[in-house]
Amino acid sequence: MPPSSKRSWSRNLFYDHPVRDDASHFYGAQSAGKVKVYCIRCFETGMAELQRRDNDEVVAGTRQVARTRDELELFSMFYCSILPS
Repeated sequence: MPPSSKRSWSRNLFYDHPVRDDASHFYGAQSAGKVKVYCIRCFETGMAELQRRDNDEVVAGTRQVARTRDELELFSMFYCSILPS
């Protein structure tokens, strides 16, 4: 859902949940049009934790290479419980 000019300034503190075909990016009824959001601070904290874990795994030899920021964002938004839904 594209950002709306009707959103308040506080809406700048959140990322929209990525749009998916199955409408799981909506909060409640799809007809209400309310999308799920991530607190930007929480999201960044979660990303830092995932990056730290990846680096620890590389050092321990359980992962060959750390994932890129883009890979971690995709993983975290769809599969990871480290971020609020």
